[in-house]
Amino acid sequence: MQEAKSKNITLTVSEGLAKSMSKYPEVTWSQVAREAIENYLKLREEPDLAPLFEKWSKEIDKEQLDGKVFARVVANNLSYSQLSKIVRKERDEIGVIADSLAEIQGYPPDEVPLDVTDFNLAFVRAYQKVTEKHVPESSEAFITGFRSELGKIYEKLQKVRGIG
Repeated sequence: MQEAKSKNITLTVSEGLAKSMSKYPEVTWSQVAREAIENYLKLREEPDLAPLFEKWSKEIDKEQLDGKVFARVVANNLSYSQLSKIVRKERDEIGVIADSLAEIQGYPPDEVPLDVTDFNLAFVRAYQKVTEKHVPESSEAFITGFRSELGKIYEKLQKVRGIG
């Protein structure tokens, strides 16, 4: 097997650094330098993910805001009774999802770990059953915004009615 050609470089270090390095004669400093150069190049060549994460975070925030705006529009066309039915139906749907997951995963029904996706699915099912309208195709962030805002509106209405 043929070895890859190597390139020799000269590395100059300060006397203080050389003195510190001499305290560790067992270390192969050329290997340390080679690894440091490789790591540096990896960092330079890999894309900086921070701007991507910031962009995605802004998109999620915007999608949640869009969901909240949609909830306010929807709420204007719902009666308190319909909103109340959606909340009750959502709880029923969460129970159905929990029971299904308990059966599949072998958890006791009251110990099933549910995540935001499960709650969003239950909400969409409840909303569609009560209103007979579909939630527009949307992202998880949109549904989360829609669900949370409609929930806040419901809580405010309960307080106004002296229930909450």
